[in-house]
Amino acid sequence: MTTQNKRKHVRIDSLNLSNVYLCENGNAVDQSMGRTLNISESGILLETRLPIEQNAKISMEIALDEDVIELRGSVVHTTLTEDGQHEIGIRFDRLTHSTQTVLNRFIQEFKAVRTPAVDFS
Repeated sequence: MTTQNKRKHVRIDSLNLSNVYLCENGNAVDQSMGRTLNISESGILLETRLPIEQNAKISMEIALDEDVIELRGSVVHTTLTEDGQHEIGIRFDRLTHSTQTVLNRFIQEFKAVRTPAVDFS
């Protein structure tokens, strides 16, 4: 039995440092360092020590090569790993044109030199 890939965009494996802010009512209420595990044009899988619940709103700053971009999103799933880390699946909310441009350029450059992640979901 095969599973259908429901993702609109291919995710690429990419480790990038990130500052993560848990937001309530538009204000940051908690902060942690994290790193991306994979990224696409519409979302990201983030690893952090900060437990963040599904549907929570977050803001993050991510270093993509020479650029640092700010992203906002909603948590769509979260998993506690055996080593105590939290893997957080985030769907991006509205991105600014400049942020989308930097993100798209990073993904295209990454695809040009590396093999995309295999998605078995």
